Amino acid sequence: MIEVILLDMDDVMADFVPSAARLFGKDPEEVMARWRPGHYDIEEALGITTENLWGAIDSAGEEYWATMPETPWARRLYAELQGRAPVVFLSSPSRHPSSLSGKIRWLQAFTGNPQFREFLLGPRKDLCANPRALLIDDDERNIKAFWEKGGNAILFPRKWNSEYEIIDPCDFTLNALRPLFKAL
Repeated sequence: MIEVILLDMDDVMADFVPSAARLFGKDPEEVMARWRPGHYDIEEALGITTENLWGAIDSAGEEYWATMPETPWARRLYAELQGRAPVVFLSSPSRHPSSLSGKIRWLQAFTGNPQFREFLLGPRKDLCANPRALLIDDDERNIKAFWEKGGNAILFPRKWNSEYEIIDPCDFTLNALRPLFKAL
């Protein structure tokens, strides 16, 4: 039985890739059109180096993370998940301290609760894996590591992972929950 849902932030709830595109003055739709399906290489899609990407994001600071737009499905997904089990956001911040504070501000704004604290921030999501936990994430490496440590996981479809052909990632994810929750 699933007792907690661990929900990724970037590109599941918060629109990281389009935000990065705009930071470089690029049209997010054009960036996505150039994206090689099944490969996570934002630098290639933006035509920049890793150093350029993180240098610009770090320079943008806390506001970059705090004001990132929600994904189109964020509200629906969060509401549906809350009806099944407690939801804890699980996100890997960048190496810059502004990422931590910006992500917390984003969560507080998203939930409308300035005291919101249902989150864990760190790169080792697999450390939360157990048979009663479910991770929803767009990074296949996180999914694989979570499964290997005995957790349950659903790969959230995005253009950069193996589920890139899925049209509606929210519906896909909610349908994938059915076998994990007997009451559905």
